[in-house]
Amino acid sequence: MRGLPPALALVLGAAVGCYHEDFLLGAYCVNESQCGDDQCCASRRCRPFPTDCSLGIDDEGPFLPAYDPCRSDDECLEHGLVRCAFWNGARVGFCTDLCVGGALNCENHEFNYSPESETGRPRTCITIDDQSLCALDCAPDGLCPPDMYCRSGACVPTDDAP
Repeated sequence: MRGLPPALALVLGAAVGCYHEDFLLGAYCVNESQCGDDQCCASRRCRPFPTDCSLGIDDEGPFLPAYDPCRSDDECLEHGLVRCAFWNGARVGFCTDLCVGGALNCENHEFNYSPESETGRPRTCITIDDQSLCALDCAPDGLCPPDMYCRSGACVPTDDAP
């Protein structure tokens, strides 16, 4: 930043640093060094530290903010989930990650979850706006968490969800 006044260089550097940190939220990771300074690698995704860092890297536990109802991407990004997905005309979206390497890399949900299960509630990858996103799969049995219903094979929040 040669030639810029020191104060302007500091402001520009801080802005670029903030962008870099936000860009890494929700990214697929295998260790902490792949995430931003205020992030952890929880369940193979970069999540905000310390609020959403209770899961270990290979933890099969449910990530509680995943698939929560939302109306905008910003509501999800605060937990490191990159999208508020509106599936097949649903009026309320759900917070989700990009589907990387197949549905088994998507977050678990506490509904129908047991520690003996390797995968928890079945998950699937859906495509919205040319992005592959994680979703809870209800195609085989029509079952969804109590605050969701099955729409075209994926669980979406009920229309009266917040």
